[in-house]
Amino acid sequence: MTNIGDHVWVGRRRYYHCGKGNYPGVTTILEATKRPEDAAGLARWRARVGEAEANRISSESAARGTQVHARIEAYLSPRLPQPQALEPLDHDPALDGYWNSIQSAIAEIKPLYLEQFVYSDRYRYAGTMDCLGYYQGKLSLIDFKTSAKVKPEAYTVDWLCQLVAYAAASREIGILPDSIEQGVVLVALPDRPAQVFTKPREELREYWYQFQNRVNKFYLQLEAG
Repeated sequence: MTNIGDHVWVGRRRYYHCGKGNYPGVTTILEATKRPEDAAGLARWRARVGEAEANRISSESAARGTQVHARIEAYLSPRLPQPQALEPLDHDPALDGYWNSIQSAIAEIKPLYLEQFVYSDRYRYAGTMDCLGYYQGKLSLIDFKTSAKVKPEAYTVDWLCQLVAYAAASREIGILPDSIEQGVVLVALPDRPAQVFTKPREELREYWYQFQNRVNKFYLQLEAG
């Protein structure tokens, strides 16, 4: 039996089972609709380091992100309106630097939802948002990232598109009664305080328009085969 929010793989792309069908994940849409120059840059990197090394780095990065996310969730879960019971954590001391980097930033979060599945029937996408709650007293959609090195501001475009997609879906399914005040991306680093990227509500509109265009582009690509 397939439940709402279950993963469904279509080729190598992650979809989610929703009430009215299977919808692509937000990250699936963003990955498939990268700007040509971004896709070309990624291809050059893979060619430079070699396919095996590129796959190793990508797998290591994904595993690191998963473990740090789990630790953040364990830290924030007791603060939820209805605290969640979580499985015991696997603790990797090699990741302590990332945890130390982000701990003071997440201490300022009062969560309402963690790892919450959301979807949009109107735009036909779905995904799991990291956190909806209050950051420094403002209602925020918050995403947690890890990075081996400092990221430039330009790198945040897809992250902010991801945030506004989750915010819109949250409103559509009724768990967000009003618009968020800001989007927040916290990037844990191995050897320094986390980067904090924030965008106020007014500036997030542009990213919502971008995401809508990329959803349309994704479905046009599917139709074109």
